[in-house]
Parts: sequence; structure tokens; C-alpha cells
Amino acid sequence: MKPVEASVVIDRPLEACFAYLTDLTNDLEWRREWIDAEKTTHGPPGGGARYRLTGALLGRRIATEYETVAYEPNRLAAWKAVSGPLPLTFSRAF
Repeated sequence: MKPVEASVVIDRPLEACFAYLTDLTNDLEWRREWIDAEKTTHGPPGGGARYRLTGALLGRRIATEYETVAYEPNRLAAWKAVSGPLPLTFSRAF
């Protein structure tokens, strides 16, 4: 599969952007495909943190659990699906 890349400039401090965008529960505010999101582990959003994001397709709810697999404060965060219909991985670089 070919990687997809997009970038955007946000007029906010780096630390604020990183904190917001590495908490996947905030994806509900800007990603239309998700209808529910929750953090399923305790503690900070760093390596090993898990999130369950649920989408809807053809009237069915489909949940995917993501695990944080890379986390460099104010630089990079990456996740991989550990359950769900597709073996997705994605990252956000700052």
C-alpha cells in the first residue's frame, strides 16, 4: 500500500498542538469518520497507550483499537491497529 501524506500549519504553540493531536479522543472534533473515541489505558499518551475509535459504515458500528508505538514529545507520535477490520498504521510528525 502506498503511504498517504498531508500537512497543515496551525497557528498555535508546538506543545499545544502536540498535546491535542496525540490524544486520539480529540479526533472526534475534526475527523468525520469517527463517532466515538476513548482512551482505554491509564496514564499519559506515550508509548503503549491505547485508544478505541469507533466508526459507522453501512449502519454498523466498527471499532478499532490503536496502540501508541512511537512517541517523541513535541516531535512524533505513531499508532498501529491492534484490533479491528484493517491493519492500519499512522503517524503525526511535528
